[in-house]
Amino acid sequence: MQGMLSGLLPDSQISASSMRDLHAPTGVARLVASRSGWFPSPAQPLAKEEWLQVDLGMAKAVRGVITQGARGMDGGSSTESRAYVRKYRLAHSLTGKDWTYIMDPKTSLPKVFEGNTHFDTPEIRRFNETVAQFLRVYPERWSPAGIGMRMEVLGCDLPGRDEELV
Repeated sequence: MQGMLSGLLPDSQISASSMRDLHAPTGVARLVASRSGWFPSPAQPLAKEEWLQVDLGMAKAVRGVITQGARGMDGGSSTESRAYVRKYRLAHSLTGKDWTYIMDPKTSLPKVFEGNTHFDTPEIRRFNETVAQFLRVYPERWSPAGIGMRMEVLGCDLPGRDEELV
């Protein structure tokens, strides 16, 4: 695990395309540790380009992700939302500017990963090792309650690599 759950990665290294609660720290997207999670802005409920991003601080050998749904108040109302992402794509980058999707070797298209079927049960998805500093999750399909997510990145340091990328 690369630091989402443990808090090793600071909130400043977690970002999102939008957030429902603009005052919530991005750290709510941490696997298990957070009681809530990332919810994108409801202003774009059908947008397919919402994303949750993690900056690992330096290039790492990335091998998978653990995803979990989220729980929170529904747009400021008194109803609790229990949301999760059913399917998603993953993209990686060394620069944070140029992105490459994890590809499906059978179809040569961006791989669509199976996500969660319940808001609170973590699910592990592995893929062929790739070198990346940034990882983005793009939700494709989600629960009736909408998009809600917490996550962790699986991987390890590159051999002989101690310094951060500039």
